[in-house]
Amino acid sequence: MTNDELIELIDELRALPKETEWVEFKSGAATTNQRFGQYISALSNAACINHELFGYLIFGIDDPTHKVVGTSFKFKTKKEGNEELELWIRRLLTPSINFQHFVCQYNNLHVEIFRVPASRSEPTNFEKIPRIRIGTNMTDLRNYPNYIRAIYNSREDWSAKIIEKASIDDLDTTAIAQAREKFNLQRIRNVKYKFFPDNKLYSVDVNKYNTEVILEALNNCIAHQDYSRNARILLTEQTNKLIFENEGGFVDGTPDDYALGTKTPKIYRNKWLIDAMVRLGMIDSMGYGINKMCRKQIERYFPLPDYRQSTRENVVLEIHGHYIDENYSKLLIEKKDDLTLAEVILLDKIQKREYVTDEAIKLLKKKDLIEGRRGRYYISAEMAALTDQKTDYTHNKGLNNKFYKELILQHIKNHNYATRVEIDKLLWEKLPDSMNEKQKKIRINNILIEMSGTTIQNTGSRTRSKWILLNEKSQKAFNSIEAKK
Repeated sequence: MTNDELIELIDELRALPKETEWVEFKSGAATTNQRFGQYISALSNAACINHELFGYLIFGIDDPTHKVVGTSFKFKTKKEGNEELELWIRRLLTPSINFQHFVCQYNNLHVEIFRVPASRSEPTNFEKIPRIRIGTNMTDLRNYPNYIRAIYNSREDWSAKIIEKASIDDLDTTAIAQAREKFNLQRIRNVKYKFFPDNKLYSVDVNKYNTEVILEALNNCIAHQDYSRNARILLTEQTNKLIFENEGGFVDGTPDDYALGTKTPKIYRNKWLIDAMVRLGMIDSMGYGINKMCRKQIERYFPLPDYRQSTRENVVLEIHGHYIDENYSKLLIEKKDDLTLAEVILLDKIQKREYVTDEAIKLLKKKDLIEGRRGRYYISAEMAALTDQKTDYTHNKGLNNKFYKELILQHIKNHNYATRVEIDKLLWEKLPDSMNEKQKKIRINNILIEMSGTTIQNTGSRTRSKWILLNEKSQKAFNSIEAKK
């Protein structure tokens, strides 16, 4: 690889989340030769479990910040006793794997990169012990039998195996007849659903579920199931959603990678089976199935396919037949042609309270689609006007401090004083819904600080406050507020 290609690779890896099990950054040169070998084993096995082609060990990058800092580590000069370190490491790795070593000059900073192939068919051992990274910790793979089994099955495509002399006569004729009769999806209650958009004089009717989406989801379960686990594929119908479950996590990437329809899988778990299903038209080719399901859900104004319950052990897909946030659905009805697929995906994450990057937040705010603070974003004023949800907007945005001060003054006038407990109770439900408990307490503290010494004073203690009006000055201020009403 050229130096420019190495820089591009480094930047790509630096952009990954902080806890990536198949990538290890080290800022210094301090590591023992034995631990270096253990890293090679751990990264190889972690790459396999995470369905990556390679793991990476990089010297010269600060792990907490992912900032390039350079290193004094020089692999080619290292020795173990009288033996070259590289020869010693390769000799103790079993089975033999061809890890690669690259040296990069990144803005005049020395960086060393080790690209480690993912283990296949059996774990990668160093000194006869297999290692793996769990989170940011390196540990003994033998403590995780499920991962060991997954590595042993990583190259086995059961659908490519040939069973000699097998024919349709070997299948249960009763089961085949029942499958042909029942497999028409009529057991799912697919009733009509009505939306009442504000910019139309009539309702919008859609089916709770789209037949193509159901078939795509079910066939994806069949195509990508890890059959080595001897488990069933589950389809559960709840009141407002369908839940599809199959064993075996995503082999390559995450669901978000495929939502936009721009990613093609590098590897498949059951390649021969998938090829057959593509030829029969049962599933989409080139990884477009999730994209197709997303677009079908948008056409029906419902939330996008939801994979949040999935783990590295299994895939759980929820298809909604009901809205989560009515504002989201109404927005799709009224402004669907003005929104890109990427924007709809981000808005779907907002309504589901999922993590959204700072760049995405800036994009949505720039288009006046959302407002709020980190972790508590909500529908914007412009969107509220479109969807006639001004009340919800007010609950989220809150009222100005003048209103809260008037409530406190009126309470004290009526009852001669107010405790902090009484003030909290008075204002709590009127503060923005977007605030958490700590933020509400701070807001009330700030209001009292602004009022203290000008309109009210605390005659109690710090822990047992007793707020009263500030005599004549306070009374005049209060009368002035009353006169302006």
